[in-house]
Amino acid sequence: MERLIREYMPEEIKTQIDVVLEAGDNTLDELAVVAYGVQKKESVVSSISTVKVSELKVPTRSLTNALAGRVAGVIAVQRSGEPGNDDAQFWIRGVSTFGAGSSPLVLVDGVERPLSNIEPEEIETFSVLKDASATAVYGIRGANGVILVNTRKGANRAPSINFKMESGMTSATRLPELANAPTVYELYNEANLNTNPFFNTQYTPEIIERYKSGVDPILYPDVDWIGTMLKKNAANSRANLNISGGSDFAKYFVSATYYGEDGIWKADDLNAYNTNANLKRYNFRANVDIKLN
Repeated sequence: MERLIREYMPEEIKTQIDVVLEAGDNTLDELAVVAYGVQKKESVVSSISTVKVSELKVPTRSLTNALAGRVAGVIAVQRSGEPGNDDAQFWIRGVSTFGAGSSPLVLVDGVERPLSNIEPEEIETFSVLKDASATAVYGIRGANGVILVNTRKGANRAPSINFKMESGMTSATRLPELANAPTVYELYNEANLNTNPFFNTQYTPEIIERYKSGVDPILYPDVDWIGTMLKKNAANSRANLNISGGSDFAKYFVSATYYGEDGIWKADDLNAYNTNANLKRYNFRANVDIKLN
């Protein structure tokens, strides 16, 4: 099916004009991934969204966080920033089933797999099936929508080696602002004097001054617990190496990824245990296609 381009001519031209309509860029011949394979876009009547792989290659640990704001009808909520527990919970056009899982069905090369364990460099196509006609083949499992991911495969070409390295810093978005010890005791005295003018406080101006001066931090401590327990920033890094290529006989794609993220809690090196929360993740995938005659 060929699509023609509409053109407009100035009204003041009165001479004879020979007009030839040019064929436009026929994107309807492109293929769309559907539940049972691929179809031409011109024959697709279901609600299907395709996400460009380049839009998913953002500096984030989990692919679930990269979906936010990139697909119409997809709502993503990240409830935690804890390393390893910061995956976003997302819904496609709301929740369609109650009492069961409300997350959409995620299929990677036809196999159910968590979306958080997929690296953007592994993805070839990423499609979101939204309505009932698109997800009918999956039955009740597809009631909350279906995400279809096809991973990259090798190609008949010379070996191609790609390496990508990302580094970043993580910090707390908002921390409570706490009053220091002298301010707390001054407000304590003021509150009690407003209630009882004859209140005899134990926090005299001389004692409060000792908290301010820090002459005896053991007996008169003034500790900033936020600064003592938490670091201002925590480092994270991600590296991916993938190799692809092949010949008429065999095609291959190999991808290896490392991700490391430190937590913002300070750890005491003298202790045998570590109170900090950190994450180290390794991901390796190989895809080899061999042609046999």
